[in-house]
Amino acid sequence: MIKQLSITILAVSVLSLISFGCDFLGSDEGSSPKKAQSKLHVPDPKNIVTDEDTGLNVEQDVILITFSRFVDEAKAKEVVKEVGGEIVGFDLDSNFFQVKLAGADLKKSQEVCLQLLQKHKDVELAALNTVSKADNPYWESSN
Repeated sequence: MIKQLSITILAVSVLSLISFGCDFLGSDEGSSPKKAQSKLHVPDPKNIVTDEDTGLNVEQDVILITFSRFVDEAKAKEVVKEVGGEIVGFDLDSNFFQVKLAGADLKKSQEVCLQLLQKHKDVELAALNTVSKADNPYWESSN
């Protein structure tokens, strides 16, 4: 129960970060309008599995990485390459990346997340790409 709650809080935090971005003291964000640079990855249904430890559906070969504001895009790409990943989605304003680990299973993706957190102090988040679906009887469904 506590594990599921923790994962839910983590997912909401990531979504909030993506949606609202971060405002840092001393940033010149408000001085001139700039277009957000982002392209988000849509999960492949063939790669969604259930994590038996948590009961959550996850995309087994895609992980989420958020770097600190001090990491530029080049350094982020270097770290992703180091773990054998490919960037499939990103939001540069929040240093958020969706990374595909070709051929990885759930266990390998979990290991890479732990490795990133242990080895790189500028990695603020390294997590599995959780996938959820809400069944609401009041919404029309294509199913």
